[in-house]
Amino acid sequence: MTNQNTIGSTIRRLRTERGLHRDDFAKRIGIEGGHLYRLEEGFHSPSAKIITKMCLEFQVSADVILGIKN
Repeated sequence: MTNQNTIGSTIRRLRTERGLHRDDFAKRIGIEGGHLYRLEEGFHSPSAKIITKMCLEFQVSADVILGIKN
């Protein structure tokens, strides 16, 4: 079972491993930096559309972002 904190920490880890600043990455996937902050902190869950954009940017499957696979 996944939760918002797991998803958020995975998004943050993937972003920082790639050396991406929060605002720059948010712009690349079409959201505001504050929204990305709330996703990473676990206050909100990303929509399917945002997960899809993150998968393309990070070149990983949704399973990775959702914390199902490493």
